[in-house]
Amino acid sequence: MKSFLISLNFRSANVCFTFALLMNFFFSSSISNAQDVAALNAANKSVTYDQAISKYKFLDEKYPQAKLIEMGMTDIGRPLHLFVISSDEQFSPEQAKKSGKLVFLINNAIHPGEPDGVDACIRYSERILADKKALPSNVVILVIPFYNIDGAMKRGCCSRANQNGPEAYGFRGNARNLDLNRDFIKCDSENAKSFTALFRAWDPDVFLDTHVSDGSDYQYTMTLISTQHNKLGGPAGKFMKTTFTPALFEKMKAAGDEMAPYVNTARYDDTP
Repeated sequence: MKSFLISLNFRSANVCFTFALLMNFFFSSSISNAQDVAALNAANKSVTYDQAISKYKFLDEKYPQAKLIEMGMTDIGRPLHLFVISSDEQFSPEQAKKSGKLVFLINNAIHPGEPDGVDACIRYSERILADKKALPSNVVILVIPFYNIDGAMKRGCCSRANQNGPEAYGFRGNARNLDLNRDFIKCDSENAKSFTALFRAWDPDVFLDTHVSDGSDYQYTMTLISTQHNKLGGPAGKFMKTTFTPALFEKMKAAGDEMAPYVNTARYDDTP
């Protein structure tokens, strides 16, 4: 099956609500359990790796529709986690395929200095699990809390000098100083090998990768890169170009937080 890839690029570190608005289109909060992620965000802070995993474990224990799974190892020797949300408590790829549900995979912290998606996914997961009406019946939601766990452990303040918060964040390189966003094909890292196995097993219909702008002066809260429709090809490519991607922009505009296409380079002779 062909998957749609969309990559989100947040302008700054306090736009988790905007992310939640986008998530609502697809379907018609250790952090102590009493501590809200939104409060951390309001204080210009983001969750650490240990806090995030602790929170997902808590959600796993609290809600029967959620399960935290280990999906292979990473270069730092810690497991790659996958948080699964399923309204009918079906938590395996085989069950998802048999049920006919769509599979939506969100990958966070491929660059751990870009933490918006990490925090937003916790807040979004918490919200839809608490409100059964918000829990989609026809979609299995998969969340990778931290993909680059290695870089997430190297928290600091100053490797992204122009970025507007938070006070501390992770580092771009992993334990072997690899940029995991350049490792999907060559798979030098254990992270990428585990991700490949996960992706092949679940075969998601939509794959969302979250990023942050690193301080670039975008005029919109969020930018979007979609799968190149002509390379996707066929009916899927046509649907991506004419229906799916335009609807994302339209729905965000209607929600009052318009987004823009991500920066695209053009050949010199493309300019009039």
